Parts: sequence; structure tokens; C-alpha cells
Amino acid sequence: MAIPVGTFIDSKLTFLFAVNVLLLIVGCLMDAMSAIVILAPLLVALGRNFGVDPIHLGIIMIVNLEIGFLTPPMGINLIVAQGAFHEKLGLIMRSVIPFVGLMLIGLIVITLVPDLSLFFL
Repeated sequence: MAIPVGTFIDSKLTFLFAVNVLLLIVGCLMDAMSAIVILAPLLVALGRNFGVDPIHLGIIMIVNLEIGFLTPPMGINLIVAQGAFHEKLGLIMRSVIPFVGLMLIGLIVITLVPDLSLFFL
């Protein structure tokens, strides 16, 4: 039995918050291209119901999945950096923490101010 999304999510802001949480989790566990192929059609259809522009939602997806590239357990960019710099993974993970923080701040700004994403349209 399918439960309508509107039962739990009643506003655009709540929807965007839920999408951010979902995509941060998915970004930690899946490759970005696979996540986009699987989730984009579902999220765009849901986003239209809440009045979210598809381009804004796409930018939110990309930023979330990039943050996932920098976080364990997959952390593909961490593994690439470990191979390139010949350093321990723990050191690289500690070095990346400030940048992940900045990206999270940027994600919040992008999510709350859609005009930044849609300025040139």
C-alpha cells in the first residue's frame, strides 16, 4: 500500500530538507551517477508537486552527492586523494572536514535561496 508523500511533508521547505537528508545519506553509500539515474525521476516528479524548479533540484542533488564523495564509507574522492598523496586515510579525512563544513553551509544557502541557482534563467 502506497502512502502519499503529502501525509508527512506539507511544505516546500520540508520537502527540500527531506531531499537534502536523503541525498546526503545516498551520497555516502552510492556512486553519484547511479544515484542520479535512480532518484532524479522520482525527486523531480515530487518536486513539481511542491513547486520546486527542476534545475534548482538538480543543483541541490549535485551538491549533496559531491559532499557524499567526501564522506565515508564510500568517500571516492578520499580514496583518490590517498592514492595521489600517499598519505593515510585518517589524515586526509581530518583535512577535508573544514571543506565539508563549507560545502554544507553552501548547500543550506543554495537550498534556501533558489534565486542563486536560477539567476541566469
